[in-house]
Amino acid sequence: VRRQAQEKGITLAGNAIDDVLTVALFPQIGLKFLENRHNPAAFEPLPQAEAAQPVAKAEKPAASGIYTVEV
Repeated sequence: VRRQAQEKGITLAGNAIDDVLTVALFPQIGLKFLENRHNPAAFEPLPQAEAAQPVAKAEKPAASGIYTVEV
């Protein structure tokens, strides 16, 4: 990973094992992530919270019942 990082001009984290694990666990996109680690424009934007919709109330309560379950 160090050799690949030097070839591409990527700055590794202080604890290189984290970057090694990133590349080992995600071989297809690990190096691309490390290249863009400090570039927020390379990633999708944070999700925005939507206003909660009011919950519809039941018009009348459901009928109660007794159930027997045998396993």
